[in-house]
Amino acid sequence: MGIDSPDDKRTYGRVDADKRVMCKVIEIGTGDKFEDTELVVKNMSPGGVSFESNTALPQETIIKLELRLPLSTPQEEPSLVSGKVIRCVKDEKTNKYEIGIAYSREKK
Repeated sequence: MGIDSPDDKRTYGRVDADKRVMCKVIEIGTGDKFEDTELVVKNMSPGGVSFESNTALPQETIIKLELRLPLSTPQEEPSLVSGKVIRCVKDEKTNKYEIGIAYSREKK
C-alpha cells in the first residue's frame, strides 16, 4: 500500500493514490502560469502530496492546489490546500517531473 523505505526521512507514511486523486494547481506564489491543468496524484500523506507534471516548479515555490478525492461527487467542492515545493525531479524515461509538496499549516 505505502511506498516508504527504511531510508525515508518523512514524518508521515505515504499512501499510493494510484490515479484515483486528481489535482489542479490554482495559484503559484511567483505568479507564473502553470500549463498542466489536471494532474494525477502519485501519493499523499497528512504532510504532503506528490504528483507528476510536464512542467517543473522550483523548490520553495508556494502553491495552492485543488484536490478531488475518489469518493467526491461532482457536486462537492474540491479540497483546497496550500503548500511549498520541496522536490522536483525529472524522470528521464517519461520526460515528466515528480513534484513533492509539503502542506502549509494556516495560522489561526
